[in-house]
Amino acid sequence: MTFLIGILFFCVSSLAGEEGYLQPVLRDWSSPVSQAPGRQVLGVGSALTLTFFFIKRAHGDHVQLQANRDKPLADTSGTGAVIGYAVPNLLYTGWWYVQNQRTANRFYKKRALLMVKATGYAALTTSVLKYTIRQYRPAGGENDSFPSGHATSAFAFASVIGAVHGWTWGVPSYLLASFIAYGRLNDNRHFTHDVLAGATIGTAYGLSLYKLQEEKSESDSVFMLHPMIESKGLGFSFARSFH
Repeated sequence: MTFLIGILFFCVSSLAGEEGYLQPVLRDWSSPVSQAPGRQVLGVGSALTLTFFFIKRAHGDHVQLQANRDKPLADTSGTGAVIGYAVPNLLYTGWWYVQNQRTANRFYKKRALLMVKATGYAALTTSVLKYTIRQYRPAGGENDSFPSGHATSAFAFASVIGAVHGWTWGVPSYLLASFIAYGRLNDNRHFTHDVLAGATIGTAYGLSLYKLQEEKSESDSVFMLHPMIESKGLGFSFARSFH
């Protein structure tokens, strides 16, 4: 499912870019490594992921075991599991796409495209790791546990919301993402380091792609200087337009 979500969002982002052509894929895909603050998130998140992985190897994953034993989320984790299939990501993208169609406002399209890119690149990266590392799940039976696809899409959503709309909307979005991610431990679907890896990937892509989009918006702006004739003499007017 994570792979299908990634392919869907990736194709849409490639075909619906601002220029109407294929986007510079390598630049966007490598943005968490090359672009701050995604680079910092990737570094800290990777360190935490490795720490919990080695703790699991040495002593067991007590965070996951306790969550699965006590089930603090009870049956509500099932709702989080459904939402974690990129449902908020799709709703956000759809909302701003409709607003763009109604008003032809380019900034609405940019918001939709940012969510599509963050979700698509993050989900594809997670899928590549899943089917390369082939880690078994806590409950057994499957070997696609690392990283968590639900955590990836949830934190891609939250990081875009926080970056674009500020902490008023960002805090509830990160809380929702944390609820979805913890639900994967509650339901015995992932280890702690799986969830941390997914959260790291999603957040790193959301923040780094937002920064790239903002830099591109600034580079697309045009400065204009116009001469003016006034009663007291010559002057100039200054204007800046955005495309």
